[in-house]
Amino acid sequence: MIKKNTITSLLITGAISFTTLIISPDLNDSFNIPKLFGLFVFSILGVLILPKFSHLIRIHKQNITFWICLLFITLMLLRSIFTDHFFTGFFGRYGRNSGWLAYFCYFLFFILAATFTSLKLIRNSLMIISVLGLIITIYGFMQYNGIDFIAYAHSGYPIITTFGNSNFTSSFIGISAISTFYFFFIEKSILRKSLLLSIIVIDLLIIFLSKSSQGLFVAIIGVTSFILLKIFVYSRKKFLLLSPFIFGILITAFLGFIKVGPLKSLVYQPSVSYRGDYFRAAKDMFLDNPWFGVGIDRYGENFRTYRDLDAAFRLGPSTTTNWAHNQILQFFATGGVLIGIIYVVFIGVVTYTSISNIKKLESTKQNIAAAIFSVWIGYLAQSQISIDQISITLVGWIFAGFIVGIKIDNSESTGTTSILYNSKRVSSQRIWLVLLLALSFISLRSLWTADHDIKLARSGVIPNDFDNSYEFAVSIINRAPNLINYRLITADLLASNGEYEDSEKILLEAIKIDEKSYESLSYLARLYELADNTSGSVMIREKLLNLDRYDVENYIQLSKNYLFIGEQSKYQNLINQLTRIGVDVKYINQLRNLNQEN
Repeated sequence: MIKKNTITSLLITGAISFTTLIISPDLNDSFNIPKLFGLFVFSILGVLILPKFSHLIRIHKQNITFWICLLFITLMLLRSIFTDHFFTGFFGRYGRNSGWLAYFCYFLFFILAATFTSLKLIRNSLMIISVLGLIITIYGFMQYNGIDFIAYAHSGYPIITTFGNSNFTSSFIGISAISTFYFFFIEKSILRKSLLLSIIVIDLLIIFLSKSSQGLFVAIIGVTSFILLKIFVYSRKKFLLLSPFIFGILITAFLGFIKVGPLKSLVYQPSVSYRGDYFRAAKDMFLDNPWFGVGIDRYGENFRTYRDLDAAFRLGPSTTTNWAHNQILQFFATGGVLIGIIYVVFIGVVTYTSISNIKKLESTKQNIAAAIFSVWIGYLAQSQISIDQISITLVGWIFAGFIVGIKIDNSESTGTTSILYNSKRVSSQRIWLVLLLALSFISLRSLWTADHDIKLARSGVIPNDFDNSYEFAVSIINRAPNLINYRLITADLLASNGEYEDSEKILLEAIKIDEKSYESLSYLARLYELADNTSGSVMIREKLLNLDRYDVENYIQLSKNYLFIGEQSKYQNLINQLTRIGVDVKYINQLRNLNQEN
C-alpha cells in the first residue's frame, strides 16, 4: 500500500509539473484553460488526502496562518458571489483565470503542504522545480533558434515556451535558478557543483534571450535572500558587516529595473513605466471603492474608467490591461480593504515564520529552510511586478505551506501524516471525489470543447453537424454562456459574413450579461456603423464616453456620426471635452479636421 507521504509528494510535484508543461494547441486559449483544468483536478485529488475538516482544525488550531488563509478565501468567495459579473469573480477572466476557484485550489495545496510537510517532500519539490526549469530552458533555446513542435501565433517575443508569455517564462526560470542554487550550495562534489553552476548560467542566459528581465530580478532577489539568511544565522556580526554590500547590490538591481544606475541596460524594460500606470489605476479603484473593491478579477473592466492621462497615451488609448501587475494592489482594488489587508497579513506572517523558525532549526535543516524562504521571496518579487500565472502562483502557495508546516524539531516530518483514516472515511471521501470529479469534468469538458470549437470558427471551419455559421456560433455560446469573449468572436465572424442581425443579437446579449464590457459596446457601435445605423452607433458611443474619457478613436467616430446627422454643437462639445482633459493637441486637431472634410 502506498504511503500517504508518497501520495502527497506525487500530488504536489505532479500538480507543479502538469500546470507548468501542459498546453493544448487545439484550443483558442492554448495555455490557461489546460493549466486551470490540471490545477482543479489535482486539487480535487488532494481532497482525498486531506483529513476531514475537524481534524484539520485540531492540527492547525495554533497555526495563525491557517486561520488567516481560511478567512481570506472565505471573504474572497463572498466578494466573488456579489461581484457584478459572478462568472468572472468565480472563474476568473478569460485568458487569466484568476478568480476565486483558482485561489481556492491554491488554498487546498497550501493546506496540503502545511499538513504533510517533510524534508523529503520539500527536497522533491525543489528538485522538480529545478528539473522543470531546465526543461523550459531547453525548450526556450529551441524556440529561440526557430525549432518548435507547435505553431504558435506570433507574440513578438522569441521565447514563450509552455507559458505563452516571455515574462512568465522568465520568472519561472528565475525561481528554478533559486532552487538550483540551493542544490549547488549543499553539493560537496566539485563535478556536480560545476554541473549545477552551468545549469544556473544557462538559465540566466535564456532569461536574457527572452527579452524579459523579470526572471533575472526574481533570481537575484531569491539567491540574495538565501545568502543573507545563511549569513544571519551563522553570524550576526558578519551579517552586519556584509549586509551593506549585499543590500547595495539589491538596490542597484532595483534602480536598474527603474532605469537608473549601471544595471539599467541589463534589467530595465519600458514595461516598468507601464506598471506605474497600472498601479495608479488600482489605487484609484480602491480609493473609490474602499470597502468591497470593484469586484474579484474585474480590474480589466474598470481600467479604462480609472486610468489617467499618462496611462491612456503612453501606449495609445486602445491599449489596456486586465491586471494591476501587483498582487497586493490587485486585491485591494478588486476585493476591498478587508481582503487586501488580510492578504498583506498573510504575506507578513509567512515571511516572519520562515525567518524566526530557521534560527531554531539544526544546521542540516537550515539550508532547506533557507531554500524554502528564498523561493517564497522569489515568488513574492514576481507577484508584485507581474500578473498571476497558475504554475508560478501554485509554487508560491505550496512553499508558503512548507514554511508554516515545517516542524522545529529533529523529526523528519511534522507528524500530521500519521493521522489514521478508517474505511468509512476513505469510502466517503471516494464517493465525494467521484461526484466532484464528475461535475468538474462536465463543466470543464464543456469549456474545453467550446474553446476548441471557437478556434475552428475563427479558422472558418464549420462542422458538418451545422447548416450555417450562426447555428455553430450559438452551439458554442450555449456551452459557455457567460464567457463574453466567445460572444465577441462569434459576433465578429457573423458580421464579417454580412449577418448583421445575428451579430447584433449576440452582442446585445453580451451587454446584458456584462454592462461594463467595453469590447462588447465597441463591437456593437462598429456593427451599427457597418449597417448604416448611425443613431444606434451614437447611442452606444455616448455610453462608451462614460466608461473611457480618453479613447480618441471613440471621439473620432462619434464626431463623424454627429456631423453626419447635423449635431454640430455636440461635435464641438467633444472637442472642448478633449481640450479640458489635456489631450495632446494633435488628437484635438484630428477632430477639428473632420469638420473641414465634411
